[in-house]
Amino acid sequence: VISNNEISNNEYDITPKVYAQSQEVAFPEGYEIVDFRDILEQCPTRKQYYAEDGYMAKIPQLSTDPFNCERNVEEFEYFRRVDNVVKVEEPVILISRIREAKPTYCIASSEKPLFIHANVIPFRIKKDCEWVEPHYLCLELSNRIKNVFFGANIPSLSINRLVNVRLAFPSRLFDEQKRLFEAASYQSKLAKAQEFLSSNPIPHFS
Repeated sequence: VISNNEISNNEYDITPKVYAQSQEVAFPEGYEIVDFRDILEQCPTRKQYYAEDGYMAKIPQLSTDPFNCERNVEEFEYFRRVDNVVKVEEPVILISRIREAKPTYCIASSEKPLFIHANVIPFRIKKDCEWVEPHYLCLELSNRIKNVFFGANIPSLSINRLVNVRLAFPSRLFDEQKRLFEAASYQSKLAKAQEFLSSNPIPHFS
């Protein structure tokens, strides 16, 4: 049994999995659990209507690998006379609005601004959360963002559920998060190398 308020909070999505999922989420023992909304806030979305050349963040250029989540501004597609889009001039966490989140970290600035396509949402780490390491955050977002998309044909992001996603941090130490991210990245690369070798054995010559 679900209430009308629950349905409203889930943007009137009545997909059974949204309500059947377990309310208990497994987190590592001793980790601090923080809501998405307490770490990240959406960047100002005032659109820039006058034309300007620049790089635009679109879904195809976002990260599909949580261990390779950082993109330089210049890695996005360059457009001439960009207008009617959001312009960002600060470091951002980019999240796709459709199909899957693809958390991506980009250090935009006033010298290297980034324009944001309508299907991408730019978030910034809150000023009182300087202890959050961006690469670890992207990895944690990739692991935790599950049932925040709704719709059968083209799943779309539910921001109402996204802001309530719970994230786990080993401590409020920036360097400890960085160390854990690098260790997890190394283990991932090692596992991929072992999988490749097992699928492509080295031939032996007699």
